[in-house]
Amino acid sequence: MHGSLGLARAYPGTRLLRERHPPSRRGRGGTARDRSRAPTVGSTTGTTSPPAIAAKSLACSGPSGILVAVSTDPIEAHPTEARVLAHLAAHDIPFERIPCDPALADTAAFCAHYGYPLEISANALVVASKKKPRVFAACLALATTRLDVNRAVRHELGAGKVSFASADDMRQVTGMEIGGVTPFALPAELPLLIDEAVMAPERVIVGTGGRTSKILVAPQALLLHPGARVVTALAKRRD
Repeated sequence: MHGSLGLARAYPGTRLLRERHPPSRRGRGGTARDRSRAPTVGSTTGTTSPPAIAAKSLACSGPSGILVAVSTDPIEAHPTEARVLAHLAAHDIPFERIPCDPALADTAAFCAHYGYPLEISANALVVASKKKPRVFAACLALATTRLDVNRAVRHELGAGKVSFASADDMRQVTGMEIGGVTPFALPAELPLLIDEAVMAPERVIVGTGGRTSKILVAPQALLLHPGARVVTALAKRRD
């Protein structure tokens, strides 16, 4: 867990401003007005987190003064999440952080409980070639679709056979938790394949590297990753 001084030491380019608690949303899923409201940069609105996991955060700014929220609560804080949020701040990427119960971090459970549509929720998955030397890639697709691993993904990797990476391989390659893998702050050498449908919504929900929150961000920000490329028909709609 980072205190104010610890966070400043861990991320010397991040300027700490003030500590704050995010407001909670009224009722399960909130009102239509809550969900449709344009996000405040770095805000933590849109949460139905119970008191035990209510987010405490530090407001921080990136090089151009854009505000973000970095978790400091001992239950909310996850080392990877702090790194990812600092990464977003460093690149001046506006986003809305949505704290969540770790038990509800899986996409279907998250959307059902907090009232967000699957159509704007994206899953980040890691795939790997079966033959050595193994080739890994992160893939991003909407929750309403499924990756075409055997054809589209295999073609993009130029591999004979491809499968989803094991949990251990995924953690080793990304340093992230299952159910929280995010397209942000991935290793620069890891390819990021983005299904073209992910780029259509005004904003998409992705993970933060851990299971304690999600972020709502414009899909154009996904192209920040040096190995990112948008692929046509990387995923197919679920039946």
